[in-house]
Amino acid sequence: MNWQAELRQAIMEHFSEADIKALCFDMGLDYEELPGDSKTEKVIGLIDYFDRMDEIPKLIAYCSRYRPNVPWDEIEQAAETDGSIPEKSPPRIGAYRKPRQLSGSMIAAAAFIFLALTIIIAALIVVPRLNQPGRVEVAAERPAVNQSAAEANENTVAANSQPENPQGSGAAAATDTAVPTDEATPTSEPTPTATPAPTDTPTATAAPTDTPEFCPGAPPTRLSIGDRARTTSTVFIKSDPGSSNSTRFTVGAGRFMEITGGPECSDGTLWYEIEGVPFTSSTGARIAAIGWVAESNEGEYLLEPLN
Repeated sequence: MNWQAELRQAIMEHFSEADIKALCFDMGLDYEELPGDSKTEKVIGLIDYFDRMDEIPKLIAYCSRYRPNVPWDEIEQAAETDGSIPEKSPPRIGAYRKPRQLSGSMIAAAAFIFLALTIIIAALIVVPRLNQPGRVEVAAERPAVNQSAAEANENTVAANSQPENPQGSGAAAATDTAVPTDEATPTSEPTPTATPAPTDTPTATAAPTDTPEFCPGAPPTRLSIGDRARTTSTVFIKSDPGSSNSTRFTVGAGRFMEITGGPECSDGTLWYEIEGVPFTSSTGARIAAIGWVAESNEGEYLLEPLN
């Protein structure tokens, strides 16, 4: 059994070109990037892509979800027999790696880093203490002590140079000796300077402007063009924005669609133009749901973003 031919034939028979575009979109592929122009060439390119990526089971699982009546299991078994799907091997005993041990160079590097950090921390602690102002004051007091010692020496020399009493009667003549006294030298007091008081300078403040709402009454939008969204409940796909316009389709919750236009404000809510995943109608025809959908209804969101 040629599983590639069977898979191609099954996709060709049960998926339209719009379905294949939706498949590529859901699986993160660009339909236009697939080789070829016809539907057959696109399907062959799609199968070849998943075969090269070893993800044939992923492609078959997607097809089986939307076309469960096709015998996809037989095709997958044929692909496994052909070797296109790698078999899952049980984990080997003892395949776990042992913990990595530190080498001597790594230990030496760690010790060097620790030593460098210790030196930096010690420098940060010792240097501020050396720059304390108390040590500067002690050094500044030393010239004053030396000056006092010099003045005492000058007084001693002046006392020793006084002449002796010329009278020989032995009576000491009273002499007036000048005694040096410390006189305070007047110093000029600093003249206070008037400092102008700070004045408050008025600052121009821009007047607030009112920002009009784009759609009064609608909750904040969570969608933008190019997003993928999913319905949270039953929604009505309209021909144009507004609940009064004609209804094209009615879809239930869990349907996927792409935001292609909008938003437009109508009936107090935001409307987005969408393109839904094609579905089969009651007559068996494949229909692509295209139209306008309200993002919310009475404050409850009808669409939720998937990006």
